[in-house]
Amino acid sequence: MRRALVVTVGLLAGLGVTMPAQEKEDRTLLPQAQMTAIINEVSGERAMHHLLELVPYQRVRLPEEYQGHFRESNVMAQFAKEYGFENVTIESFASGTAWQPTRGELWITSPSSTKLYDIHDVALSLASLNANGDVSGPLVDIGAGTADDFTRVGDLSGKFVLSAQAVSGLGAIYTQAIAKGALGVVGLSQIGIQRALDYPDQIVSTTVNATKAGTSAWNVSPRTARELQGLLARGDKITIRSIVTSVEVPTRSEIVHAEILGDGSTTQEVAIGGHLYEGVIKQGANDDNSGCALTLEIGRAYIKLIKEGKLPRPKRTINFQWLAEISGTNYWLGAHPDKAAKIIGDLNFDMEGIRVANSRSYWVLQRTPDSFPSYIND
Repeated sequence: MRRALVVTVGLLAGLGVTMPAQEKEDRTLLPQAQMTAIINEVSGERAMHHLLELVPYQRVRLPEEYQGHFRESNVMAQFAKEYGFENVTIESFASGTAWQPTRGELWITSPSSTKLYDIHDVALSLASLNANGDVSGPLVDIGAGTADDFTRVGDLSGKFVLSAQAVSGLGAIYTQAIAKGALGVVGLSQIGIQRALDYPDQIVSTTVNATKAGTSAWNVSPRTARELQGLLARGDKITIRSIVTSVEVPTRSEIVHAEILGDGSTTQEVAIGGHLYEGVIKQGANDDNSGCALTLEIGRAYIKLIKEGKLPRPKRTINFQWLAEISGTNYWLGAHPDKAAKIIGDLNFDMEGIRVANSRSYWVLQRTPDSFPSYIND
């Protein structure tokens, strides 16, 4: 909740809210009455509710969604309408085709029959975007995936490659293995290798374009990779079966747009939002549906406080944009040159839900805002 509060206060301070003289000991640009109104209204819990409606779990997107609007777009548009945003629209821009898996299973068929993964259980386990295939073959350990390792394993025709240590990445191992006749790769992404000790059961999202029909790339957990590696090391002969059914679907960049209208005193406008999509095959609760959920809450709180007379209407119209990362912004500005000429700045919120400590990461301050200059910028 505190995160949403701080971001909201900072946003409203910069969007042209009329501000009386700053009160003593108040380090914000807003008077205490407006600060109190914001504090009492904004809700981190409400932002979390938005997120749970958008991405309650990693799911396999139905092919039917590609014929209408995507689920996330409908959720955002519906919330925006309920909260009183103006000019709520969903726009689509065609961007080619992709393979949407509808079935994906990874099996060990010998020395015993064991299902390792099913995409309807763990959607991220299938790393590849590829056409249909039901193939079986022996599993071989490629080690670190160096040139010497590929020489050591020899002919890979009709085999699957295990990549439990290859720091070059799952995609690079797939490319090299397929060039030598392999059926596919089973292994870890680069980040998965880095986090193996801390998160032995975690599968980090990765994408491999399995361009050759009948091949696949499976992204497994560190624990599974180590277990397979151990079995091979003791001499077990493991046969892998990969079953993938995919449908070629039309992909597009889909954009949800909504506004809080300005007071008419200027033709300038501003924008705020986040990317609702980073590709449409897989969903990202943190990257970046969390940013979308947060900015939706910022707008909801602002609209409510305007209606209650606790905050003035902004001078500049605020364009809320929830879209595909980077490409969506380009599509939308290209389709709306009038907006491109009016918008003077954009606030983009990305990955607002991350737990920094749990991710073994940290915040990096690159530069302070112009409103709060510091010698550290030098």
